[in-house]
Amino acid sequence: MSLSPIVYDLIRSTTGCLLLAAAGGKLATLTQFRHHLHESFHIPRYFTGYVASMLVAVESMLACACIGINTSIAVPACLALFVVLTTLLIWRYLTSSLVRCSCFGESGRPLSHWDIGRNLLIIGLLVCATLLQAQGQPPLHPHLLSLALSFPLALLLIHLHDVATIVQQYIQEAHV
Repeated sequence: MSLSPIVYDLIRSTTGCLLLAAAGGKLATLTQFRHHLHESFHIPRYFTGYVASMLVAVESMLACACIGINTSIAVPACLALFVVLTTLLIWRYLTSSLVRCSCFGESGRPLSHWDIGRNLLIIGLLVCATLLQAQGQPPLHPHLLSLALSFPLALLLIHLHDVATIVQQYIQEAHV
């Protein structure tokens, strides 16, 4: 058996877990997320509820498609979503003095280069998955393994900023 279908399935499942965490985090802190949309992207306050609801709905539907249903459009749709959102984040990061990170319902810390790097890594993985998608789907047993492996991988990606900051501090302290 080729590893390509398993790698595809792992990327797809991990993306589904990330999107599920993103939608859940935004729902849990919806008022704060709406405020960050207004503050960081200058979306009118009366319109932030619609934007927030649409984003949570899209993330939730794509998460379901990636984790369980696995439609053929799930991975390319996730790729499109991440490209659009990451492009907007990079634009605001480069042109604004402050962009709040609300990707997973965090407390509103400023967006960092680690957050952008995480999204670029996810885009790269989704490009790979799109290329691997034509090679077929694995049977159920490897799918369950991929799904189990995707949870810790998704947690690592969600907390990449924090992990990188801790590692960076450790390295700096080791050199002192």
